[in-house]
This record gives sequence, C-alpha cells and structure tokens, in this order.
Amino acid sequence: MKRGHTASGLALLREGLKGFPPTGFQSRYLFLLGNLALGESGIGDHRGANTTIDRALDQSERNQDRWFVAELLRIKGILALDQGGPEAPMLAEAHFNHSLEWSRRQGATSWELRTATSLACLMQKQSRFGEARELLAPLYARFSEGFTTADLVKARSLLTLLNESTP
Repeated sequence: MKRGHTASGLALLREGLKGFPPTGFQSRYLFLLGNLALGESGIGDHRGANTTIDRALDQSERNQDRWFVAELLRIKGILALDQGGPEAPMLAEAHFNHSLEWSRRQGATSWELRTATSLACLMQKQSRFGEARELLAPLYARFSEGFTTADLVKARSLLTLLNESTP
C-alpha cells in the first residue's frame, strides 16, 4: 500500500487478518488495523475506515493494550481530514490533541513527534505558522539521533517550510 498499490495491498492485508489468531499478537493486530483503516480511506471507503479504526480503538481499550493508542488516534485524525467537510479540520485537531495527550502520558516521544507533525501540517494549511513552529520545533530539538528516519525527515522538512513562511 505504501508503494502506491493500495487495492492489492488491502486485499493482502485483509486476507492476512482473517487468519490472525484470536489470542496473542494483539499488539501487532492493532498496528495492522490502523494500516487497514488508512488503506480503506485511501480508496475512498471512509465508512469502512471509520469502522476499522473504531474497532482498533475499542479493542485497545477492551484489552487494556494501549501502547498503540496514540497512533490510532492520530490515524483517526487523518481519516477525518481525508473525509473532508467543514468540520473535518476541527475534528482532526481534536483527535491529534487527544493523541498528543496519550503520547505524553506514555512518554512516547516518537508517537508525539509523529502526531505533532500531523497537527503542524494542519496548522500550516490554516496559515497558523507560528503555532505550528511552537508545537514542532521544541519536540524536534529533543531528538539527538535518528535524523534519517522518515518521521524526523518529515518534521525537519515541515519546520523548514514553516521557518520560510511569513510570521
């Protein structure tokens, strides 16, 4: 799916999830459900994407398996933006803020960076450049390694754009 073959990737992912064991490996199951929701949204199946992400969040809560909840909430925000509509930015921002709360509570700096980048992108689109910089810059500065990873590259690129934008 990440290589642009969303439909065939979804078929493989759905098939793999059918054979997933009902016990054990549930943490990986949540990861797969999050990716499934993104893929469903990518092909325009917004109802399916919402059902999938809600299923993942419900399972996370039910099993008290919350290591991935910050990322699931970030994905829920992305899905809101993908669906569009006048309420989408406000709804997405609420999900991103909820994700930030979870990642901070868990001390999950990488999840926090990923969500802050998503929220800063939204703020940039709304011409809220200063707010976006204030959110992302201090978090990015907390990293001392891994600067070639996708999340840090994306954050750095966004910070460069924000710094070039008018105040």
